[in-house]
Amino acid sequence: MRIGPISVVIAGLAILLSVSLMPSPGFSAPAATLRQHVDQLISGLDQTLSSAPMMERFKVLSQAETEIKKLRASNPRQSEDDEIYFDTYLAMLAEIPRDSRFKKARCPEYSNRLLADFEPTAGAEPQNPAVEAGLKTLSALCN
Repeated sequence: MRIGPISVVIAGLAILLSVSLMPSPGFSAPAATLRQHVDQLISGLDQTLSSAPMMERFKVLSQAETEIKKLRASNPRQSEDDEIYFDTYLAMLAEIPRDSRFKKARCPEYSNRLLADFEPTAGAEPQNPAVEAGLKTLSALCN
């Protein structure tokens, strides 16, 4: 049997795909577990923000943001839905004013702006789970 250039390319692609689908040496959690872990971090963050003194809230927020970024960096790429969830949630956190720029009296404005920026067609209630999580975190920060 003669092996042509197309056969070689197909065989090479098959090898590349099989290697890229294998867990990397830094692999530490399956996709579902990583999303669950991040959701637990977000839930814990919201509870901590609600009870922490105002001056500590931004430090806690930054630590949680860093932890989520580290988890993403130390694990392989997740499903598209999970990656979008992580990206959206982190982008929402980045839009929240920090420290002295944050004014509790402007929380409704912050919430409306985040909703308009990240889910403009949602109306009053978000449909995207990441947007909902981001708004809950903002709400905990504002309490």
